[in-house]
Amino acid sequence: MFSLNLKTSVEETVYSFCSQPNCTDGMYPTDSLIALKGKLYGTTGSGGSTNNGGTVFSIDLKTGAESVVYSFCQQCSDASGPDGNLLNVNGILYGTTYNGGTGTCDCGAVFSVEPVTGTEKVLYSFQGGTDGGNPAAGLIELKGKLYGTTLYGGEDQSCPGCGTVFSVDPATGSENVVHAFGTPDGIEPFVGLTRVKNELYGATVSGGSYSSGTVYQVKP
Repeated sequence: MFSLNLKTSVEETVYSFCSQPNCTDGMYPTDSLIALKGKLYGTTGSGGSTNNGGTVFSIDLKTGAESVVYSFCQQCSDASGPDGNLLNVNGILYGTTYNGGTGTCDCGAVFSVEPVTGTEKVLYSFQGGTDGGNPAAGLIELKGKLYGTTLYGGEDQSCPGCGTVFSVDPATGSENVVHAFGTPDGIEPFVGLTRVKNELYGATVSGGSYSSGTVYQVKP
């Protein structure tokens, strides 16, 4: 993890994650950070203290000290392999994992973490069918619901299992497929959603008129 002084263009390493197998502090952060009460929070796709399932971590901006807020458990009923950025909603952190969950397909989950206590909760486990599977990006919030994308799953006649836009109610854990992708409108929405007023925008890595991906709009 690094910082960059915009005035001097001086770069500084703030924290270096362990490079050995099964590092308890986490390994391989792959997404952006968020700031909350003087600390930066992020995720690592592997490492941690529980079966190399990845972590939610924090960095103290004053000292550069790293702390593991939560270690995910690989091959457990817990979520594992967080692969997207975190979302702060009223002091609670929300995110997705590519793997894990309580389903039998290892298709990922939506989770919450209380940053002070480290209490984690799996809000929804994907089943890999019409509900979607394997989210690879983070979440956004709109009118009290969490919205995200899954690479796979969904049910479109032109391309079953090509990914979804979904919503999850954080209060109840109920999930709803807002849109299931098919060949004409895109396949495998890899990146996260962007909100413009009350509409959602995103991109897919394949599908569309030339099979090279699309930019799409969804009205939730």
